[in-house]
Amino acid sequence: TTAIQSLLDDDVDVIVGPGSSTIALSTLDEIVSSGTLACSPTASALALDGFPDGGLFFRTAPSDSLQAHAIADVADQTGALQAAIVHIDDAYGRDFADSVGAAIADGSVSVTETITFTARDVDLTDEARQLLDSGAQVAIVLAGDDDGTRFLETLGELDTSALEAVVVNDAMRSP
Repeated sequence: TTAIQSLLDDDVDVIVGPGSSTIALSTLDEIVSSGTLACSPTASALALDGFPDGGLFFRTAPSDSLQAHAIADVADQTGALQAAIVHIDDAYGRDFADSVGAAIADGSVSVTETITFTARDVDLTDEARQLLDSGAQVAIVLAGDDDGTRFLETLGELDTSALEAVVVNDAMRSP
């Protein structure tokens, strides 16, 4: 956000960025109100889909609405009948979880539970146990690489034998 503000203070014509959905959501009002064109290569949050940008904000990465359908398809292809959605409780995760849930409703998998956690949560054991107690055969984890990895590490410390699959979003592809 400091870099974005510095660019706006310098009265640039175009900003390549913001680099993340979180930064885009927190700075886009300012960028648009200044009349500056912005193009993000990575901001994919659903909350940006209908953002009133006046034609000044573009993305080269598709919206997570497309990824939500792909995640639902992967969950459906497991053959499991029940899934639980675990997501980071922020503007990115809430909309994404809603979209995945809606996409899953079109298939043969039902969502047994939606579980949230925050970046401030130090211990995710309760959330991991809630997932395992839900009866879900598929866990769908929607978070950034840092928070999502923390959840998966906690889950890995428990007995996950009842899970057939864990499906994660693209932000977790590297870890």
